[in-house]
Amino acid sequence: MIMSRAALRSTFCTALSTAGAFALLASGASAADDPTNYAPATVTVGDNAISHAWVKSETLTSIVFVTGDDPNTAAQLEKRHGEYTVEYAPSQNPGFLRAERNFQAKAFDKAMPLFADALPTLKYDWEKETALIDGARCAEQLKKYDDGIADLDQFAKNFPQSVRIADALEERARLKGLKGDSDGAAAAWAELVGHEKDLGAGVAARGADGQAEALLAAGKPADAVTLLTPWFSGKVDPVTDAESYARLGLILAKAQAADPASKAAAIATYRAVAYTPVAGTVQARAHLEWAKLLATDAPGMLAAFDQAALALCAKDVDADVRSEARSFAQGLLPKLGSDLDAAAKTKLQFEYKTYLSKLP
Repeated sequence: MIMSRAALRSTFCTALSTAGAFALLASGASAADDPTNYAPATVTVGDNAISHAWVKSETLTSIVFVTGDDPNTAAQLEKRHGEYTVEYAPSQNPGFLRAERNFQAKAFDKAMPLFADALPTLKYDWEKETALIDGARCAEQLKKYDDGIADLDQFAKNFPQSVRIADALEERARLKGLKGDSDGAAAAWAELVGHEKDLGAGVAARGADGQAEALLAAGKPADAVTLLTPWFSGKVDPVTDAESYARLGLILAKAQAADPASKAAAIATYRAVAYTPVAGTVQARAHLEWAKLLATDAPGMLAAFDQAALALCAKDVDADVRSEARSFAQGLLPKLGSDLDAAAKTKLQFEYKTYLSKLP
């Protein structure tokens, strides 16, 4: 997954503190802390946006920052509990900016060495973390898996409590899997699941997704169903975390569909995803896979066509998914009305062909 600049906004959520929002740690920063290395940012707590913040550190347990125009003289604060967001000021490092521009343009062969060259010159932790993760993503695209893993080894060593740990573990799992190290991939997915308390169920569920995909690849769909069912049925909230819920559902339904006896369960899961308020491409995929499960008899063909049509009608659908849905619907046309006489069959197929021609 390629992250936009918006991904540099980091959100950390934990239980609300009964002791209050902030704890005053010290009246000023020591010379050893080197406040000139604090990252300029806007820290928002509730409705309070602190635009002149300087972040000393941001980890899974807390964010430590100072406020004011001069980080050398400001009081140091720590936000340990509750909710906060932090948006770092844009990088001023030319090498990093060149690397990011090439990365966003998918010029991975150019971006990867630029990230490596920029890394020793970077001042702030968020820049270093981004350079290592995005460098590893470049390595994935270039099939330089060992180089990517080396970047993530450095990330794990230098930033073991980073709020970007989920991105790093997910990328590590992918690289290990692509390299053929299934045990290494499984360990990374499991570590991500283990961060549920730190990161929340929605983020940790990405690890469960990965574990389930590995089980499916190994021909163990029943195990994948067992793994994902508790996440889909209660751990992840379809209202507050619809994206994670839908992602889990697509994998769960695929695993359920592998067993003919669980066809009804798979359809129910696809239905839940199709009507979850998520991106049109995800909804369209659910409708399309639902259609494939229905297309087994004459009545099912009509129902399947309707689901394929709904996939085409979803907004902002990826071109590949839309093309697949249209091809599937076109393939159903000659099968429609197989239980009717010749005249009725011809009329039905003509009506549906006309209908399909008017869909997006």
